[in-house]
Amino acid sequence: MAASIEFHRREILSRLKDPRRGDGSTSIPLEIRWDPLTGRSARLAHFGAIKAQALDYEFYRRPEVIGHCPFCGPDREAQTPSFPRDLIPEGRLHRGQALLVPNLFPYDMHSTVCILTREHVVPLPGLTPEILTDGLGLGLEFWRRLQERSASGSTFPLMGWNYMPPSGGGLVHPHHQYFLIEEPGNRFRLEFEASASHAGVGDYWSALAARERELEERFIGSTGAWTWLAAFAPEGVLGEIIAILPGAWDLDHFDEESVASLSEGLIRCFRYFESASIHSFNAALFLGPRGQKHFAAHLRLVPRTFLNLRDMAPDVNFLKMLMDEPVSVLRPEELAAQIRPFFRESEHQRK
Repeated sequence: MAASIEFHRREILSRLKDPRRGDGSTSIPLEIRWDPLTGRSARLAHFGAIKAQALDYEFYRRPEVIGHCPFCGPDREAQTPSFPRDLIPEGRLHRGQALLVPNLFPYDMHSTVCILTREHVVPLPGLTPEILTDGLGLGLEFWRRLQERSASGSTFPLMGWNYMPPSGGGLVHPHHQYFLIEEPGNRFRLEFEASASHAGVGDYWSALAARERELEERFIGSTGAWTWLAAFAPEGVLGEIIAILPGAWDLDHFDEESVASLSEGLIRCFRYFESASIHSFNAALFLGPRGQKHFAAHLRLVPRTFLNLRDMAPDVNFLKMLMDEPVSVLRPEELAAQIRPFFRESEHQRK
């Protein structure tokens, strides 16, 4: 039985007299859309008014800007904490350049930082498949080790990533954060509970992936078993990308092949970001607790930018911060059309 997927939107016209048109009357279109899973609303407005701003990577390489970075240099292990031996016997986890350690300023009981590279500033082209798979692979190893020790069995694996300003990262040195949490947080909980409500009529996530593929409007492409979409009700001013791994209910259904295919899709998105002068993003990877079969693994990727470089104004304002009402200046259908060629190129190469 397939879950019902409904895409609700409301189109609005705002009328005004525009002095740029000789004080003539004009109508400006905007939209309100509702997320098909949770019903949360998002606004589409200011179409074309905001463009991604260039980022000066060299500025962040200046010694006076870097200051002290505990992730840099050959002695990064001496500057970072280690796990208790009864939790991670090695103290830290290594793979390639990646190093996974506890977060010195934790957000939860099991809160980690995975340092991805030895370089402090790594532009998007430098985030290679090896770097991504090593980092994600360490996170997967950490999740598995700790989930085996979990007494409740109801822990949620979560990965978060703040890349370059204005994403909110405390350091520009590339790093992921991995958590194994019992309280999933507002957005995570809302999606998990809404997915459970849909379970009576079928698997929402598989149905969403299939329906978007059928419609083609917001479908971007596939990498392995992952389906990539532009979110119908986006969270970011420049849109939002969702990658779904249908049927991957928990860590038992998430393996190294899942990591490799996810990394491939991220590389494709990063190539699009480069073409669109996008240099910053937030990402999160969500998985459900062991044993449930309604909440599939999925990644959300939101481009970030400054509104302008004169005031260094970020792309989040009162609508998002206080009303939890995101605004996007790019229609999801346009975003999907812009990214799709980078995924089609991947498909042709595999053939």
